[in-house]
Amino acid sequence: YRQQNSPANLLDKLWTKIQLDNMHRAELKEVLVNQYPSLEMVIDRLLAIYCQLTGKKHQELKINLAGNHENIEPVDCAAKPEEKDLCLEGRGLSLRDLLKWCERIIPNFNGTSSSTALCIFHEALDCFTAMISKPKSRQKMAEIIGSKLNISKEKAEYFCQLYKPAVELNEDAVIVGRSVLPRRISDIIQLQLETQTFSATRPSSLLLEQLAVCLGKEEPVLLVGETGTGKTSTVQYLARITGHKLKVVNMNQQSDTADLLGGYKPMDRRLIMLPLREAFEELFIHTYSRKQNTTFLGHIQMCCKQKRWQDLLQLMLHVHKTAVSKEMKSKETGACLKVKWELLGLRLAQAQQQMKLSESSLVFAFVEGTLAQAVKKGEWILLDEINLASAETLECLSGLLEGNKSSLVLLDRGDTEPIHRDPEFRLFACMNPATDVGKRNLPPGIRNRFT
Repeated sequence: YRQQNSPANLLDKLWTKIQLDNMHRAELKEVLVNQYPSLEMVIDRLLAIYCQLTGKKHQELKINLAGNHENIEPVDCAAKPEEKDLCLEGRGLSLRDLLKWCERIIPNFNGTSSSTALCIFHEALDCFTAMISKPKSRQKMAEIIGSKLNISKEKAEYFCQLYKPAVELNEDAVIVGRSVLPRRISDIIQLQLETQTFSATRPSSLLLEQLAVCLGKEEPVLLVGETGTGKTSTVQYLARITGHKLKVVNMNQQSDTADLLGGYKPMDRRLIMLPLREAFEELFIHTYSRKQNTTFLGHIQMCCKQKRWQDLLQLMLHVHKTAVSKEMKSKETGACLKVKWELLGLRLAQAQQQMKLSESSLVFAFVEGTLAQAVKKGEWILLDEINLASAETLECLSGLLEGNKSSLVLLDRGDTEPIHRDPEFRLFACMNPATDVGKRNLPPGIRNRFT
C-alpha cells in the first residue's frame, strides 16, 4: 500500500513522530487479564497460540538480572522452528484479532466443561485461518492451534475437510451450526423464500455459519474470492431468510465519499417528498390499521404517481395533526409513537418551506448516501468490489469499523455528533483477490478492522 500524494505530505517535516512498537507477551497478558478477567485461567494458553501464529511480532525481552543491561536478548514466542513462517495471505494478524477471539469466547466460556476447548478451537479457526485460501496452509495452522488446546490432529483435520454445519429454518429463528439468528417474518419474505433456491453444499454451509457468527457479534465482514464463487449470493440468501433488507453498492475507481455518506444536491419536489412519504407510511401502519385505510393509502400512492406534491403534503399534515392528538391503547408504545409523529411533523414543516422556496429559485439540500441511510434504518449493506475504490474514499469507513457501537459523523452537513446507529445495522464487503490487473489489496488499517 503506497500512500497517495496529498497536501498533507508537505506538513510531514513539522510533525513530531513517535514510533510505537508491538506489545510484549507480558504486556499482552496484562491487557487481557484486565479486559477479560473471567478468562484468566486460559489466557496463557490463548497467548501461546497467538504468539505461535504471529512469530517474532510479540517477542519478549530477556534482561540479564546481574545488572548488565547491554545483553538484552529477544526471546521468540514460537517454540518449534518448523512451525514458524506461517503464511497469511494479504493480511497479517494483529491485536484486534486476539481481542476479537476473546470477545467471541466469553459468552459460552465454562472452565469446567469438556466442550470449552472445542468452542475456543472453533472461534480460533474463524479468527485466524478463515482468510487463508490454500487448504493445506489452513489445515497446518489448524493443527498448530489444536495441539495447544489438546485437540487431536484427526479432529483438526475433520473440521478442515469434512465438517458441515446444519442449516435449519424455524418460524422465529435461523439456526446455522453453532449460531442462532432471530427472524423477521412478513408476507413479502415468505414469498421470496418460496421462489428461491440455494444449494447448501459444504463450502456454502460453512460460509453461512461463519457469516451468522459474525452477524451475532455485530462484526463487519470481508469476503475475498474469485468472481462467481457465491460471495454476494450467500449474503443475499442470509438477508432473505432472516427477513432483513440488503442494499448492494457496487464500488469502482470513480466512487466518492458522497456516494456513501451523502452530499448537497439541487432539490426538486420529488427528492423532497419521496423520503417523507416512505417515513410517513411506515409510521402510519404502526399507528392505524392498514386494512381499514386501504383507500387512503391508495390515494397517497396516486398523488405520488401523478406528482401532486402539494396535495400529498396536505394529506400528510392532516394525518399528523390527528395522530399527535390520538389516544393510544398502550401508554409505552403510545408515548414512543407520539415522539416519532412529532419528529415527522418537524420534517413536514421543513418540507413545506422547501416547497415554497423551490417555486422561486433553485434549492440545494443535503441528501444522505446509501451507507448513512442504512446505519440509521438498521438495514444491511454490501460494498461490492470494495478494493476498486480509492484509499481516500475508504477512509470514511474507519470510524464505523472501530466497534459495534461506533457510527458516522456527516461533516459535510455540518454535524458535530455521530448519527444514531440502529442495532440491526450490519456491514459486508466483497472483493476479488489482488491478482488481476487493476485489483489491489485494501489499506492495512481498513482490512484489519474487518473479520
